[in-house]
Amino acid sequence: EDSEDDKIKMPVRIAFKRAYELFPNKLTTRVKKHYAKEFDKEQHRHAVIVHRELAAWNAEYGGSKNITKEQLREKDDLTAKLDVLEMKNLPATDPLKEDPGALYQIILFYDGENYRVIIDTDGTDSTGDLSQLPADKAMTDYYKEYQYGTFSNVDMLNYAVNIYQEGKVVSIVCDAGAHGSHVAGIAARYHPDAEGEEETEANGVAPGAKLISLKIGDSRLGSMETGTAMTRAMIEAVKHKCDVINLSYGEGCVRPNSGRFVALAEQLVYKHGIVFVSSAGNNGPALTTVGAPGGNSECIIGVAAYVSPKMMEAQYSMRSKIDTEE
Repeated sequence: EDSEDDKIKMPVRIAFKRAYELFPNKLTTRVKKHYAKEFDKEQHRHAVIVHRELAAWNAEYGGSKNITKEQLREKDDLTAKLDVLEMKNLPATDPLKEDPGALYQIILFYDGENYRVIIDTDGTDSTGDLSQLPADKAMTDYYKEYQYGTFSNVDMLNYAVNIYQEGKVVSIVCDAGAHGSHVAGIAARYHPDAEGEEETEANGVAPGAKLISLKIGDSRLGSMETGTAMTRAMIEAVKHKCDVINLSYGEGCVRPNSGRFVALAEQLVYKHGIVFVSSAGNNGPALTTVGAPGGNSECIIGVAAYVSPKMMEAQYSMRSKIDTEE
């Protein structure tokens, strides 16, 4: 028999994550409205039942002079239920009025080759038996098997995972907005028709190019980028041997060609031979209207859009007057 030291240990780690910490702010608002509406419907349904019970009590005991303490307690109990169901006399800060959102259980384990994660998003583990979770929900680093899941049919938010530090850190990655998908479609969208023929008018600039999505926008900050996220993204770009980087972010700066980000971008371009393209911003045309880093870093190719008066007329204006008279 093998000794205890010879046996392979398979550690399992369990953690929890709140859904609203992952969702974009607008999605959180929409989901809260949905569940508030569903909650109110259930509250109203139960309130109708209690109203009927209270009406029955009044019909039976309302005119009686010999009401027992037990019968009075029954009425008080029904009245208290209505106060809760109809949210009467509750302060604005009462926990019953706050929606904390779903709490996802995260289970990590090592299968002998890869660390894998199961995110229990639908309560299949409500009994506490982890064996009831389907094995096909176990996901590893996205770049290895391209797995993704959807939190629920209400939020319709897809997610993937990446695992770091020998299973000590699990990154749950989901969109903070639609801008990345928009830009990716412009760059590499490939759109065959029903017969498999290519619809060239619907294609991007380089249809079928392989894309790697490196998220830098923090959902908690309204998709604003952080220096830490941008540094990690550049490390991953080198790791995955990217040929071209597109950064559709930008803002003003005081000094061009300076700062930690520019230093790292120069390493990407000059040491690793990666072409770095970034937006020059949506301002101008005028002096000093280009954004950073696209318009203020010599190692980065800045790209800006130009709309001529004729293009503006053709694409963004009405060609004929609309008759508004009845």
